[in-house]
Amino acid sequence: MSLMSKNIFLVFFFFANVVQGITQEVLISKDINVRNDAKFILLGKIQDNLLLFRDKEQKQFVEVFDDQLKYKYQREISLNERGSRIYSVLPSEEHFSIVYGLMDRDSIRFRLRQIDGSGELIDSLQLSALSRKNLSGKFKFSYSLNNEKLLLFTRQKKDELFMLMIDLKEKETLWASKLFLEESSTNVEFKDIVVSNDGQAFFLFEKSNNRYERKSHAFFIYPISGQSDLSVPIEIPYPEYLSKDIHLSLDEHNKQLLLIGLFAEANRSSALGYFYYLSPYNSLASQKINTISFQEDFINEVYGKQRKVNNSLDYYFIKDVLFKQDGSFIWVGEMFKEYFRRTSNPYGRYSRNYDDTGGYVDYYNEDMIVISVDKEGNEDWKKVLYKKQFSQDDDAIYSSFFLMKTPSRIKLLYNDEIKKNNTVSEYMLDPLGNSHRKAVLNTEYENLRLQFTEAIQIGSASLILPSYNASLLNLVKISF
Repeated sequence: MSLMSKNIFLVFFFFANVVQGITQEVLISKDINVRNDAKFILLGKIQDNLLLFRDKEQKQFVEVFDDQLKYKYQREISLNERGSRIYSVLPSEEHFSIVYGLMDRDSIRFRLRQIDGSGELIDSLQLSALSRKNLSGKFKFSYSLNNEKLLLFTRQKKDELFMLMIDLKEKETLWASKLFLEESSTNVEFKDIVVSNDGQAFFLFEKSNNRYERKSHAFFIYPISGQSDLSVPIEIPYPEYLSKDIHLSLDEHNKQLLLIGLFAEANRSSALGYFYYLSPYNSLASQKINTISFQEDFINEVYGKQRKVNNSLDYYFIKDVLFKQDGSFIWVGEMFKEYFRRTSNPYGRYSRNYDDTGGYVDYYNEDMIVISVDKEGNEDWKKVLYKKQFSQDDDAIYSSFFLMKTPSRIKLLYNDEIKKNNTVSEYMLDPLGNSHRKAVLNTEYENLRLQFTEAIQIGSASLILPSYNASLLNLVKISF
């Protein structure tokens, strides 16, 4: 294979019932050594370039590539301050934003840098300054679907959260607020958070999710708009079942909030079905949860044989939710489990290579399920999509799948096997649930290890994702 093939190669596959072939164009960047990087973030396409952000703790850089992944240059991003702490790096179509904090003796100063698609500084300004009293500075973040609103939050006291909402488009702080939790933290757990495009935050908490307190089992959704620290939660009782793997999602087109999860009885690893709560997010109400059980024929389809134990799915989790324009939705689940192996080292904890787990980890990412629910709460269709992924001691970074949206189809792309020379496959589904599986490309001789969970869709028919192998990073662009 010629040296030119390191930058571009074409892969041809054919459907059995058509004459012309389907072509995928695959572009690969040069090798990038990231051994000394604390973090790297693929930013996707900004203006006419493809960008990679690299954080080396003391210095930050942006690597700039053209649309064909040809390397152009590197720019250093100087924050000009010691002790700066980066909280978030978010891209948009015209620039990317770095929000970071500067720790003074008595305060935290929140600052914003915005950089264009060429790596040039657009703006640098201070957003706000807050007293460090009771604030650790260890903020987590969440952001809106349009990447314009950013929420920073941290636990201030045992039952108190502090929040800061930032408008990245207008380059200003929208509001700062506190969330006081009325319930004792011993039986209430934080579960999820989403941010709307208009700058509201929704926190999800769960109470008494155990077999001994099931009669008190309930969800609490706190809508926060910054108008008051005294947010009144929406309580949604669910004493019938225990929950497994719950999530919040926002339907911005219809202005709806979706709470969705899997339900179980005593054994929370076995899901008997799924439940959901759907409500306009500007007028949340404590309405009844919809509960849908898995049927025996569906369980048998998943496992490929008659299940003798019960009608449940073991080790399944909800991985993605898509909304349709009419307010209905599709959710995608995946089987995931991990097993800890005992170390073969006879010296155990006294070895210099001792790991806190006391062994190594096997990861299994297997079959997927896709279920479409109409706006009346009925199932349109459901599909089982089979795959087998197994890896060891890699945090499963090469496993799972990427969901790509096109105007008329969705694609689920994944590595068939977790190894260097591997085939990438896809399942393609139409709006009626008809599915087709095919091979997309083969990475043999290219030494690629693709991370589909880190992929970014950059057009209706293109995506970019990292390939990481032995401290060397390549960017890979796939066009259909």
